[in-house]
Amino acid sequence: MGSYLSSWRRSRVRPSAVLGLHKSLCANYSREDLEIFSETADAGKQNMSEQFIIRVEARFEAAHNLREYHGSPEPLHGHSWKVEAKFLCKKLDSEDIGIDYVHVEKKIRELGRRFDHRYINDIPPFDKINPTSENIARWFYEQLDKPEIKQNSTLEEIVLWEGPEAYVSYSKKS
Repeated sequence: MGSYLSSWRRSRVRPSAVLGLHKSLCANYSREDLEIFSETADAGKQNMSEQFIIRVEARFEAAHNLREYHGSPEPLHGHSWKVEAKFLCKKLDSEDIGIDYVHVEKKIRELGRRFDHRYINDIPPFDKINPTSENIARWFYEQLDKPEIKQNSTLEEIVLWEGPEAYVSYSKKS
């Protein structure tokens, strides 16, 4: 904004317009105070870091039943599943891209196809562990949290929907 104030002096633009302040607020400050405020605002903007959340999803239809549900097996049932992966990117590449959607969408859909129109309890590792939404969400996280997939980003969260109204969210916080 400092450079804007210099041009303001030459062009006679009101300081309230330059700083985005109501003119009654600017009336309380001298020109020097406004310049200091402007330079401080510029410095704050330079220290702000930007970030992007990139989200991809896949859908699949699959059946499962919990091996242990309140002490006994749960009846076989199916869901219309949706899995969302959210990647945090703080730096863009030379083409101003945070993460290649094509690459990540291909991978998450490939993982979803493993379950599509199948019985999850027969698919490793769920042939050995209880196929809860929590375990399935963790599995998706572990499959996508690899350098060749996440590229220059961080996998922030997996959200696994069992239908339109119920989901589980899985993340790892350091």
